Amino acid sequence: MGVSYIVLGTIDFRPLMGEVIELARSAPRAGALYRARHWAMSSARTEFVCLLDGGEDALLPGFEASIERRMLAMRRTGAAIGYADELKNGELVENGEFSIDAHLRRPLMLHADVVCRTEALKAIEWPSGCYWFEAVCYGTLARQGFVYDREAVYDWHPSPGGARLWPDTARAVQNSLRWLQGLPGIHFPKDFED
Repeated sequence: MGVSYIVLGTIDFRPLMGEVIELARSAPRAGALYRARHWAMSSARTEFVCLLDGGEDALLPGFEASIERRMLAMRRTGAAIGYADELKNGELVENGEFSIDAHLRRPLMLHADVVCRTEALKAIEWPSGCYWFEAVCYGTLARQGFVYDREAVYDWHPSPGGARLWPDTARAVQNSLRWLQGLPGIHFPKDFED
C-alpha cells in the first residue's frame, strides 16, 4: 500500500515513491498546525505516513531505501513507528533507542522522517487544543513498538520563522508531555481556533 508524506509548506524535493500531501502554512500557532497535521494524517489512504518539514530540508542519498527498510521491518515486527538518525544543518543528531523517559526529557528527539503505521495513528484518541503533533504521535506509537535505523538520510534546516519559535510551541510541547503522562493540558480559547 505504500507511504504518504505529509509536508509542511512547499518542498524543493520529491520522494521517488509514495504520495505527497502538502499542508499550506497555517497561522503561526501550534494548535492550528496540530489540527492541520491531524487532518492530513486522517485523510491518508496508504499503509504508512511520514512527516517531513519541507522548506530548505534535504533528503539525502539512501532516503527511499531507508524508508523501505523501515516499512519492511515494521511489517515484520508489527512496530507502529520506524525512525532514523537525522542531520541538523549537516551535523549528525543521534536519536538513540526510544524510551518514554528519553522522550519526556527530549520531546523533539523524533522530529521528521518518522514512518508511522496509519492504522495505529488513526486509533489514537487525539486530545483537542494546543498540542504538538509529533510529541503526541511518536510518544504514543513508540510504546507499541519501534524500528530504529541508524542511517541519517534527512537533513533538517530550521527556518528563521519556523514552528519551533512560535509563541505557543513550548506550551504545546508541554501539554503533549502532560497528556502522555495522563495529566490535563493548559489551554486558552484561541487554542481551538483555526
